[in-house]
Amino acid sequence: MDSPEVIGPSLEDEISRCVPELLLQSDLDKTTVSALHRELELKLGRDLSQHVEFIRHQITEALTKRTDLIKRAHDAASTGAQQKKKALKKKPGCRGKTKEVTDPTRPKGPKGPYMMFCAERRPKIKKEKPNLSFQDIARQLGTEWRTMSDSVRAQYEHMAENDKTRYAKELAMWTPLSSAEMEKLREEQRKRKAAGGLQVMYKCSPELSKFLGGVKEINRQALTTYLWKYFRKNDLMDPINKRYVVANEKLAKLLEMSPQQRFLAFSVSKHINRHLTKK
Repeated sequence: MDSPEVIGPSLEDEISRCVPELLLQSDLDKTTVSALHRELELKLGRDLSQHVEFIRHQITEALTKRTDLIKRAHDAASTGAQQKKKALKKKPGCRGKTKEVTDPTRPKGPKGPYMMFCAERRPKIKKEKPNLSFQDIARQLGTEWRTMSDSVRAQYEHMAENDKTRYAKELAMWTPLSSAEMEKLREEQRKRKAAGGLQVMYKCSPELSKFLGGVKEINRQALTTYLWKYFRKNDLMDPINKRYVVANEKLAKLLEMSPQQRFLAFSVSKHINRHLTKK
C-alpha cells in the first residue's frame, strides 16, 4: 500500500508562490477562500484537502502584505467596461463555478485504512503535543503510517472493510431527496455564494469595536490586516515559532483567553467570529 502524501518544503514553496498570483487575478468582492483553494488545486494539479489551514495562512499573509489589492478590486468593480471584459473572459469550469450540490442525506462514504488511522491517532497527537502545527501533525501521521508493522496496519484495514460494509447497507436503505428538494438546496447555495466574499461587511460587536478604536463595520480582509499589524506592533509573535501569537492583556480579553496564552496566528479568525455579524 502506498504511503500517504505528506506536505513537503517544495509543495509549501509552490503554494506560497501561487497564492499571491491568484489573489492578483481574483475579484476580492466575490472570491472566497474555498474558491482560491480550488484554483490552487487546479494550478498545481494536486489534492490539497489536507493543507487547508496552511493555505488559509498563506492567503492571510498575502492579503496583509498587499493591502493595495482592495483599491484595485474596487476600482475595477466601479468601471462597467472592465466588469464586462471580465465577464467575457469567464469560461465554463473556471474560477467562480458553483460546486454541484450533493444530497446531504446520502450515507457518508467509507474511510480507507489510512483515514481510519488518522481519525484515531490525530486527536491523541494533538492532546500529547498541543502546540504542534497542522503540518507537523500530518508529517508525524505519515511517518507513523509508513513505519507501522503489518499486524497493526491490518487492524486498520479490517476497520476499513467494516466501514465499507456499513456504507453498502446504508446506501441500500437510502432514499434520495426529490428533484424539488435538491433545487431548493441549490437555490440556498446560490444565495450563500452571492452573500460571500472577502469584502463582505460585518457589524462589529461592542468589544471588537472598542478594540478597533470605534470602528462599527469591517470586512474580513481589513480586520485580518489590522490584527496582523497589531501582532507585530505589540511584538506578540512568538520569538521561537513565528506561527504563534502570545496574547497580551487587551487581546486576551477580546478573544476570551488567558493573558500570555499562545495560539496559532492564522487561526485567529475562529476566535474573532463571535464578534462579527453579517449585515
